[in-house]
Amino acid sequence: MECPNCNSVLITIERNGVEVEYCTECKGFWLNVDEWELIKQALNIQNKTDDIMLSNDCVKADTNERPKNCPVCFERMEKINVSGVVLDRCLRRHGVWFDKDELSKYINSGNDTNTDNTVYFLGEFFKN
Repeated sequence: MECPNCNSVLITIERNGVEVEYCTECKGFWLNVDEWELIKQALNIQNKTDDIMLSNDCVKADTNERPKNCPVCFERMEKINVSGVVLDRCLRRHGVWFDKDELSKYINSGNDTNTDNTVYFLGEFFKN
């Protein structure tokens, strides 16, 4: 699978029983619906809705950011604005692409504490 951002080969990383596709070049993450569910459970963020994966009610993002193609079906993904973070989502619901730091920003949006749950969960992948 190729990175939708820089076309590098994505590697599969496993952390706490959850596998995600990760780009070692641009530090982005590809998550499918199943992976997202496991991350929500692992981080105890059930208050986050499934809007990023399945909902048709997402706000389309108005951005000049370069379009990206889904690494599964190769179709152009839509830009959605969720909690102030612009994400790339496959129209066929294969998954969502998170550029560097977007996964952390989204998961921790609305978090009143200084604890970054994604750094704790994914560890070394968020240190650079």
